[in-house]
Amino acid sequence: MEHHHFHWLEKLQVQIMTIVGLLAVYFLAWPAVRPDDPLAPMTFLPLGGYGSAAGFAIVFCLLVAVCAAATVAVRPVGGLLSATLAAGAVSLRSPQIRALLWARQGDVGNLYAQLMAEALMLAVLATVASLIVFVVRRTAAAINPNWLWKNPMTEPADPQREEASDSPAAKVETSSPDADATLWARIRSAVHAAGQQASRVAGRREGARLMVGRCAACVLVAAIIATVMLVAVMQSSDRGQIIFALLVSFTVGLFVAHQIFPQPHALVAWVLPMIIAVGFYAMAWAGVRPDGPGDWARVNVLFRALPVDWLTAGGGGALLGFWISQRVHEYRHVHHGHEHGE
Repeated sequence: MEHHHFHWLEKLQVQIMTIVGLLAVYFLAWPAVRPDDPLAPMTFLPLGGYGSAAGFAIVFCLLVAVCAAATVAVRPVGGLLSATLAAGAVSLRSPQIRALLWARQGDVGNLYAQLMAEALMLAVLATVASLIVFVVRRTAAAINPNWLWKNPMTEPADPQREEASDSPAAKVETSSPDADATLWARIRSAVHAAGQQASRVAGRREGARLMVGRCAACVLVAAIIATVMLVAVMQSSDRGQIIFALLVSFTVGLFVAHQIFPQPHALVAWVLPMIIAVGFYAMAWAGVRPDGPGDWARVNVLFRALPVDWLTAGGGGALLGFWISQRVHEYRHVHHGHEHGE
């Protein structure tokens, strides 16, 4: 299959799974996760909705497993992206946080402390979701390795393998046992192998340090861009405005950051919105002054996104930006290779 055909099929597959999952959550799974009070926003800890929290965690994990299995033939982030955007149906059905702020007037500081804890809880759920994707793909690989997507940026093509097999090093490895019959040849071979092993270990350590630095730079740039965009775009407490602001800000932030500092770990993008959510809630908690019954009305619009919004819209946007950037890098790599006759 030609590369542009694969890109088209991958996009179609992710879109179909997102739409199907979104409809399933919106119409079928909502009764299992909604709060008991129909006017209450979709939060868990502030309302004591531990049953709803368990229901949401189960629904989300099942959604991730199904999407990961259905998208096993494309890049790993595709299944997680589909599931996260589909779980956004919960955010679409949730009322505004206004009713909760009004109910907790005089205690808004403690409310934001609970929202911080809930954001951390959802960050753990995001990590579990990544683990589910890993297990699903490893299981599929154990059944049939040909089912899995192969990264063209790391997997050598067949001609490359054939060329490697014809190289002098390969011919030495496949030479007859008589070639190393002498003691001196065996010693020289052992020393050479030890030197190669030491070089590989040193190279892996240096590569790991570079990758950690690149991941940190990617996170920092993405966090700065996403935060600046959130401040600029989130100008209303309307649910649609909040979801749009989170989705767009993290999509752009991760795309730009990953273009500058490419790295292969989607978990970095996936958890970033929850970390920023904790920071926003901490600022709200520190800035709240218990001025009586009207303190809820003075809460800035930037602090009115729910933790589930940060997970689904923010996390979905981050994964979307990461996914698009990966595809752009891959497209450039493949077409650069074609231009040079590789």
